[in-house]
Amino acid sequence: LNGVFAPLQSILYNKNLISSSKSIIDNIQENLYETNHGTFHKTSTIDCDNISTISISQLYYEIENRILFDHFSYEFKKGKRYAIIGASGTGKTTLVKLILN
Repeated sequence: LNGVFAPLQSILYNKNLISSSKSIIDNIQENLYETNHGTFHKTSTIDCDNISTISISQLYYEIENRILFDHFSYEFKKGKRYAIIGASGTGKTTLVKLILN
């Protein structure tokens, strides 16, 4: 019987993980489209086929008298994976919003 119940238990466990992750993913997607000046329309798309690199050079960004980026430069290359990590409030989401804008 363990051969039957163990896979079923695993399926139910993974279904619950997926269900709980959906709201987190929806929240992230919603935040990515928001800007300080409004909201991006989720129906708009960017043709990424012709983009091989996204370059940021000497970015300066200040919000509410707080400097988030001061002479920040970086180059993102197509096909590579990147993780933007940092403590809460250090500008991770703002950086993504600035790139999308």
